[in-house]
Amino acid sequence: MLNGLLRNEINQNEFLNANNITIIYKNIPVLGLTFTYRDINIILINKLTKYSFMKEICLHEIAHIELDHLSSNKSKIICEYEANELINNLI
Repeated sequence: MLNGLLRNEINQNEFLNANNITIIYKNIPVLGLTFTYRDINIILINKLTKYSFMKEICLHEIAHIELDHLSSNKSKIICEYEANELINNLI
């Protein structure tokens, strides 16, 4: 489904609704993070980040959802690598 978003086959709202994703912009100590709360996939993006970089951060966090990292026992390093690889292969 991420392919559809990147190819403009679906718009951002359709993608977010289909994947039960909420994006929140907040002052946090990292660029972005993702977690699940009450069956909602929540993406936090640091609101102090440059707007032009926020899209990349959001795509990276969506990759974690697509790769099912939120329920994975993989190490953080492996999850970060896989998310980066997915986005690099799609763009």
